[in-house]
Amino acid sequence: MSPRFDGVAYLEGKEPDQVFITSARWKSLGVLGAEMAELMSSYLLKSVGIYNWKILEASGRIERKMHTSYLNATKSNQYQYQEMGPILFPMSIEDPGTNETIQIPDHNIVFQLAVTLDEMNGNDPEFAVNFMPWTQNSMNTSVAISKRRPDGTVPGVAGAAPNPSVNDNVTITHFNATKEYEAVYFSVTEWRTIDQGLSRLLPAFGPLVLNRTIFPVKVQEMEWNERCVIDEDESGEVGDEVDSSNIVDDEADDGADDGTG
Repeated sequence: MSPRFDGVAYLEGKEPDQVFITSARWKSLGVLGAEMAELMSSYLLKSVGIYNWKILEASGRIERKMHTSYLNATKSNQYQYQEMGPILFPMSIEDPGTNETIQIPDHNIVFQLAVTLDEMNGNDPEFAVNFMPWTQNSMNTSVAISKRRPDGTVPGVAGAAPNPSVNDNVTITHFNATKEYEAVYFSVTEWRTIDQGLSRLLPAFGPLVLNRTIFPVKVQEMEWNERCVIDEDESGEVGDEVDSSNIVDDEADDGADDGTG
């Protein structure tokens, strides 16, 4: 067995004592970036009673890769939007040889996270994250061709299939370029997406992280200073160096007082 697994076995048999737990709770931590992994890390810190942390994010918002564009200044509940990043989650695939439905558990952690965030936010509809079925293919799906109907709209599968005159090489080229990809990935038979757009997941993190995130901060270099840390006021302004043994986390105290710490 490798040294790594020896270490894992050692830690599994060693329960941290109260001194270690108390020491860990008072450590001052910085989380670099506000992408999904860092947001999840922040939630995990809070879940184990560690409150003295801040997120440093170089951009002006959390999670830059996940973005839903709501068209014509519409609201999410008007369903006029386009996903600019991740779109959907594969749920299951049906084996055509045996008709067996095989579940895909890869994204279960996302569904569990949504439930946990809803509970953390008191099931407030403003922060709710709900999932809905995604229809990958239908007879109304637009066809990737250059021809248009007389009214300028793109023909759907139902309209293009019986009318060869509207088909051209755009469809053929598109199909050849993606045939292998579609044969494997799009053989999934059940999908889900987040109702009203994947960006709905970000407000659910808001109450947890927004008042602890400093925008925009670019970290160029880090070094370890055992004697002191940088003290920041509520606005995120950097103040004087203070001895780390004197740090008091007011929010941690509040959490302990109200039973949530």
